[in-house]
Amino acid sequence: MFSNGGIVVSEVEASVNGLMGVLRWRAQTEGDRDVFRWLSAFGEVEDSETFRGLYEKARTVSATLGAISDSGTVAVAVRRSLWFQRVFAGCLLAGRVVVPLPPIIEASGYSVSERFVAILLHCLPKILVVSECDKGLALRLLQERGLSADCKVVAAEELVNGSASNERYVPNDLDSVAYLQYSSGTTGSPKAIEISNRNLVANMRAVRQYAELFSDAVGVSWLPMEHDMGLVAGMMIAIYSGCLIYGMSPDDFAKHPERWMKWMSERRATHSIAPNFAYGIAAARCSEQLAVSLDLSHLRVVLCGAEPIDSMTLETFGARFARSGLRQTALFPCYGLAEATLFVTGGPVGAGVRKIAVDCDKLAEGELVEAASEGGTEVVSSGAVEAGSTVRIARFEKGGQGVALDEGGIGEICVAGDNVSRGYWGDHVSTLNTFGWEIEGDHERFLRTGDVGAVKDGQLYVTGRIKDMMIVRGRNYFPDDIEKSLRRDLPILRGRRLVVFQNAKNLICCFVEEVIETDGSADVPGPAPDGDDEAGSMLRSGIERSVAQRYGLHVADVRVIPAGSLPTTVSGKVIRTGLEDRISRLGVGENDE
Repeated sequence: MFSNGGIVVSEVEASVNGLMGVLRWRAQTEGDRDVFRWLSAFGEVEDSETFRGLYEKARTVSATLGAISDSGTVAVAVRRSLWFQRVFAGCLLAGRVVVPLPPIIEASGYSVSERFVAILLHCLPKILVVSECDKGLALRLLQERGLSADCKVVAAEELVNGSASNERYVPNDLDSVAYLQYSSGTTGSPKAIEISNRNLVANMRAVRQYAELFSDAVGVSWLPMEHDMGLVAGMMIAIYSGCLIYGMSPDDFAKHPERWMKWMSERRATHSIAPNFAYGIAAARCSEQLAVSLDLSHLRVVLCGAEPIDSMTLETFGARFARSGLRQTALFPCYGLAEATLFVTGGPVGAGVRKIAVDCDKLAEGELVEAASEGGTEVVSSGAVEAGSTVRIARFEKGGQGVALDEGGIGEICVAGDNVSRGYWGDHVSTLNTFGWEIEGDHERFLRTGDVGAVKDGQLYVTGRIKDMMIVRGRNYFPDDIEKSLRRDLPILRGRRLVVFQNAKNLICCFVEEVIETDGSADVPGPAPDGDDEAGSMLRSGIERSVAQRYGLHVADVRVIPAGSLPTTVSGKVIRTGLEDRISRLGVGENDE
């Protein structure tokens, strides 16, 4: 680990010259130390990069970009490898606004990514950087879309191995836009969030401090680089804190999630970060025999965020890998969003999972009150609110300033601090609706997150999203809470995707995906005969009974739908917009018996 002096120097470098100033300093002081290593599908290191190597390649990329075009946005859609990190660092060093894109081809390998096309048409880059093997496809795509005259396609390998040189180092302007992070688009079209160099440095400082992610840390990440969690926690933090990150393909994780756990064991990882769903999948797909063979005793911090946190998922994960030496105190639920760069609340390290059972009636009335008896719904703490940002819970009148709520009051989660973006690229209306809000008695300007929750005993509890909230007889109900309760009440639902929502007729609906067969690598339930037979009827009646008993609500439409039908974001959140129409097009009728 660095001495305190080393940490102070990097802090000063970051506060004056930004993240690329830190990279330059590390290249000069510890240049031969690896910062990134890339793992093949077999777990072998097939590529690596030192601090000096990364900085020198970034300089080459910076100079080559300038020779191609001296201004304009640069979009990076490089296949999973370290070529992304090299190109992205070069764009940051050049002071160009850079946009991380998903690969051109969908994971299935058969079609062009709709998200890639949508972001490309929105940001209209001057340069599009792709993998060498995708260059021909990218050129054809730009021609079809009428963009070929204004956008130059360049292979990542050409940029990194170019002959251009740039001897002069120019520090980044901390208030300039470093990159555009596109939102996941769970409730509409993705928006381009402007992340400045100052935002990035402020958030890196908080992550390092509150997750204790120092230079001796080791991580293994499968997270996609176009996602805020993958970009910040899988790349930026390594440069900032001096730690070592092993990268693996998201496709490898999707096909063989147990490899993630195996490689964390083999590489003696100290930190892990992933969405809630990933920990559930890892626990389900790792057999008892494999779990016993792993050594996870060195894992100090297991960060879980990016979507609603389910205590049962973390309990299952913790129990599965306790035999691998995983400490329950290592579990680290946290909260964040791309509009605040990444991290907002979490910790402290060593606290483990904090949860409380709350009164369902009080929850519907807008209060977080612990249940006096059994029958409450569990909510999980997303960590300490004093973790580098200012967090307030507020209620807003239409068009007016917010009113801060007392402890336990449920309202909109609002965030202020240097890590908060200044707005959406080219979208003035959405920026005004989301950023720069006033809360009575507070001097700061706040980001309205759209998430709902409460603060209790210094901990943040997230209960749902405003756009997902269901209003029945004047009371508020959150689908996430109902979904968690269903999984706890009905064991057959554990490990399965399901969604509760209110349709256009204001009826409560619940869609449950069928169980998919596994390859037998883990002791998890096999396919359940829950389609149109007696088991399906029992499942439907169980869901109706559970929701009625806990919340006093009638579920009017329960459907068992094919596995994989629920559309999700990269982080596993269900895309609720147009959900009912999408499912209906699959031919699964209402209460299809």
